[in-house]
Amino acid sequence: ITEDHRLRLAALQNPTRRKILDVLMEKPMSFEELSSQLGLPVSQVKFHSEMLKSAFYVHVEEGVVDLTPRAVHYLKYR
Repeated sequence: ITEDHRLRLAALQNPTRRKILDVLMEKPMSFEELSSQLGLPVSQVKFHSEMLKSAFYVHVEEGVVDLTPRAVHYLKYR
């Protein structure tokens, strides 16, 4: 098992992170939009988004979180 594989598994073990990916299927969202959608504090959304970013499931640009092709593939074939 590679380090990349471990990182991906760790990122997806958390149900909140999987929910973030599901919500982002609709459209890219700001941390505040995700916070409102998920009923979580912005600080938690940022933490979980960083974990997903480190596993290359999302990218963040100017405070907007969007899915990467890896995340789209995961969501399509899970």
